[in-house]
Amino acid sequence: MSMYLREARALVKRGIRSAYVTREDNLGFCKGKLMVGEHVRQNTSHAERFFVRHDEYLADRPENRLVKSTLLLLRATTTSSRNQREARQVLAHFEAVSPSSNYQRDFSRVVTDRSMRDYDSLMRWSKVFLTGESFTTFSGTDSARALLFPMERVFESYVAQQLRKALADLGWEVTAQDRGYYLFDVPRQFALRPDVVVTRGDGSRVVLDTKWKRLVDNPRVNYGISQSDMYQMYAYAKKYGTSEVWLLYPANTEMPDGVGTSFHANDGVSVRLFFVDVAQIERSMAELRDVLCAWREVPKL
Repeated sequence: MSMYLREARALVKRGIRSAYVTREDNLGFCKGKLMVGEHVRQNTSHAERFFVRHDEYLADRPENRLVKSTLLLLRATTTSSRNQREARQVLAHFEAVSPSSNYQRDFSRVVTDRSMRDYDSLMRWSKVFLTGESFTTFSGTDSARALLFPMERVFESYVAQQLRKALADLGWEVTAQDRGYYLFDVPRQFALRPDVVVTRGDGSRVVLDTKWKRLVDNPRVNYGISQSDMYQMYAYAKKYGTSEVWLLYPANTEMPDGVGTSFHANDGVSVRLFFVDVAQIERSMAELRDVLCAWREVPKL
């Protein structure tokens, strides 16, 4: 939605296109071509009027009608206040344009010559929003954009949402992207942002961080875990005052299911691995819930 609104605003800055539109009106003056038959039928008792067909140079053309309809749709469906504000501002430039009453007809009348090149991208996006077409075309001659999402962010958000749901009945507090601590306190710099922090009813805390990486069953290469990730988890343990720190990775055939390898430092910090099966997310979260309920702090050596 944001991408469409940015494209629409850029169009407005360049100027929306107008075109000659043929209209038929019963006017108080003769303009264009007199439609004799219709004039006789409608104006027998109104000699002061003329039923005419004429051309007007208007912005009310198919492309602009489709853009306006899309803007109205986005304004009504977006949950972002910023997008709503942006849609209202752009719509102000389409006041002279009526919304499309027939999407298919207007799409069939879209002009694709060089003079309308500024509309190419908007028309493809409008087709997606207004007709429910896919973002990806697998066959045929039509082209469409693909939406690409950073999978580490998708994985992180999905796991946090599902874990919150799995722990809901326990009364534990689940915080995503917690902002409570900094690596250095004087001055406060280098903010720590663990993906998930779980606070139990007794005040004990568990820090969990998701990593969208494929681990390998080879301890000689540290299973593919990066050294920087381990440094990060150790900092979380120290700052949050907990020895319960978990790295959550997507499950794969090379690593065992459920709880995997754990790492223990002689100062009591423990980093454990858990493999999330996104295809069986409810079962996977239930297993993680059982582990978090049963886990007890490792005694310091």
